[in-house]
Amino acid sequence: MLILVLAVGIFFRFYLIGQMPGGLFPDEAANGLDINNIFKGHLQPFFERGNGREALFFYFLALSVKIWGRGVWQHDIVSAAIGVLSILGCYFLAKRLYGVKTALLAAFLMAVSTWHIVLSRTAFRAVMIPLFTSFTLYFTVRLFQAKTDREKFWSAIFAGAFFAGGFYTYIAYRIMPVIIAVIGFFLLMADRKQGFAWTKAYRKYIGIAIISAIVVFSPLGLYFVHHPKDFVGRSGQVSVFNKDLNHGHLLATVEDVTFKSIRAYFIDGDLNWRSNISGDAFLSPLVSPFFGIVLIILTWLSLKFFWKSLSNTQNMADLRHVVPIVLFWGMLIPVISTAEGIPHGLRSIGTIPSVFILSAVGMVYLAKRVMMVWHPKWMEYLYTLVAVCYLAGIGVMAYNEYFVYTYASTENAYFFRSDLTTVSNYINQTHPDKLHTYLVLDLFSLQTVDYLTTPANNPYIVVDPANSDKLHPQAGDTLIFTQSSLPDYDRFIKTHPGQAETILSPTDRLGQTDMVVVKYVGHNRSISMGTNQDASFIGINFGDRIDWSWDDIQFDPWKIVISLCQDPQCTKSSVLKENEQNDYLSTHDWLEMDGKKSDLYFKAQAFDPNGRLLKDFGIIKLPKYQP
Repeated sequence: MLILVLAVGIFFRFYLIGQMPGGLFPDEAANGLDINNIFKGHLQPFFERGNGREALFFYFLALSVKIWGRGVWQHDIVSAAIGVLSILGCYFLAKRLYGVKTALLAAFLMAVSTWHIVLSRTAFRAVMIPLFTSFTLYFTVRLFQAKTDREKFWSAIFAGAFFAGGFYTYIAYRIMPVIIAVIGFFLLMADRKQGFAWTKAYRKYIGIAIISAIVVFSPLGLYFVHHPKDFVGRSGQVSVFNKDLNHGHLLATVEDVTFKSIRAYFIDGDLNWRSNISGDAFLSPLVSPFFGIVLIILTWLSLKFFWKSLSNTQNMADLRHVVPIVLFWGMLIPVISTAEGIPHGLRSIGTIPSVFILSAVGMVYLAKRVMMVWHPKWMEYLYTLVAVCYLAGIGVMAYNEYFVYTYASTENAYFFRSDLTTVSNYINQTHPDKLHTYLVLDLFSLQTVDYLTTPANNPYIVVDPANSDKLHPQAGDTLIFTQSSLPDYDRFIKTHPGQAETILSPTDRLGQTDMVVVKYVGHNRSISMGTNQDASFIGINFGDRIDWSWDDIQFDPWKIVISLCQDPQCTKSSVLKENEQNDYLSTHDWLEMDGKKSDLYFKAQAFDPNGRLLKDFGIIKLPKYQP
C-alpha cells in the first residue's frame, strides 16, 4: 500500500514536469548562478547572494545539471524528488506515533495536496524542510521506542545528523532547536512519574545524537563564525518588528499576521503561484475540517498533559500527541514573526508533516467511531467503498486544480516567467554578437537569462526597459524584448517609426507573446553604447542617464571604482561610483547625468579589499547623445 501511495506522490510531482510550471523564476535561477560557482570549484556551505542562502539544495541541483545540463526541468526534478522523499518521511513519523493506517492516510493526503505539489515542483530550497523535520523526529521517536542497543545507537546517530542537516536547508528551519527543546521538556515532565528512568537510560544515546549533530553542523557553524553578518540575512527586512512593516503597531500586526496565517489552511491561502494555487486554501475542503478539529483537541490534550504532569497524574498515552502539535505551532513561528507576503505558503512549509498527520488522525478516529456505532459485517464493504471514493475525490480535485486549472492559467505561467526560458533558448540557438544585441530586461529577471545562457557566454548588452526608447542602436543591431518589457517595445516602435523590423514574435502554449525580436534598420545617429577592448566594461548614454555593466572578475570580494575622465587620456578624473561586489546584481549601475553636452569618457578599475589592483578595465568613450 505504501508503494501505491508513493506512486501517487510521484505522479503528481513528475507528470508534465517539462511543461509545468514551465519557467525558472529569477529567485530559482539565482540558485543556478551559484551552481556555476560550484562548478568553478567554490565549495562552501552558504552563499551570500540574495541576502544569503544555505547551500545544500544547490549541490543537489548541481548534480542534476551535471548529468542533464542546464534547463528548467533539471531544477524542478530535484525539488520533486525531495517532495516524494518528504512523503516517505511523513509516513515513517506517523507510523511511529499512530500506526500504519494513520501513516498511510497522512502520506496519501500529503501526496495529493496541491499546496505541497506546487512547492515540490518549484525549485526553492525550502522544500527540504519537511524532509529533515520528519526524519529528525522519526529517528528521535524511534530512539525511545528501540528495543536493542544497536537500534538505539543508529537512531541517535541519524537523529543528530538529520537535525543538524536541516540547518543547511532554509532559514525557517532554525526554529527546530526550540521545537526539540519543548518536546524534550514534555518528555522530562513525563519522566518525573517514573523517577527519570528514561533520562538515565538514554543519557548515553542523547550524547551520541549531540556529537553526531555537532559533526554535521560544524562546516556551517565555522562559516558563520567567520561571516557573522550572514547569519541574520533577510530576517530583519521582513520581521514584524520592522517599523516599516508594522507601522508602529506591533501587537496589532502580530495579531493580523497570525489570523491570516491560520485562516490560510481553511479559506484563502497564499496568492503567490510559486507557493500555492493562487488564493486557494492550503488544504482541500475535504481535509481541512479534520485538521482544524484535531488541532484544537490535541492542542488541548497536550496542554492538559503538561498541567497534569505537574502532579504526576498525566495520561502517558497523550505524550505522542505532543510531537505533531509542537511541530505545527513551532513551525508557525517563522511565519507569524514576519509581516511580508502574508499568508506565506513557502514559509509555512515546515508545518506540512504535522498538518497531514493531524488530518489523518481525525479521519481514522471518525472511521473507528462509525464502525463502533454500527458495524454489521456487510457494512464494512460499504464503509470501505465510501472511504475509497472520498479519498479518490480528494485526488481528482487535486488533479483538476493543478493539471487543468493551473495548467491553463496565463497568470501562473507569468509568475514562473516562462517567457524567459523562450528568450534564453533563442539566444542559445542563435549565438548573437554581444556588441550588436540588446536585451531589454530588468536586472532581477536578468538572473534567469544569464543562468540559462551560460553556455553561450551571455552574448547581449542589458538595457533598462524604462529607458529603452532612448537607445540609439546601429543599423543591423538586434533588440530582444521579453514579455515583461512588451510595453517598452510598443514605446520603442513609436519613438523609432519605420526604423525597427520585427523578425520574431513567438507565443507560448497559452497564446501569450513570450518575446519580440527586433532588427534596427534605421539611419545611424550617434551610437549610445561604448565599450572597452575586451567588452568587459560597457556604458550606455541615454542622454539624461548613464548605465554601466561589467564582468564579475572573481568569486572573492572585490570592488569596482568608476571615474569620470576630464580628457580622452584620463589624465585627470573624479570618482563617480565605488561598488562592493558582494552580490550578482551589483555588476550593473547607473547615474543620472547630462550626456547631451559632449562626449564622455569613463575609467573603471577593480580592487581587492586590501586595495590591490586586480584589473584595469581601461577607458570607454560614450559619444554625445543626440536626440
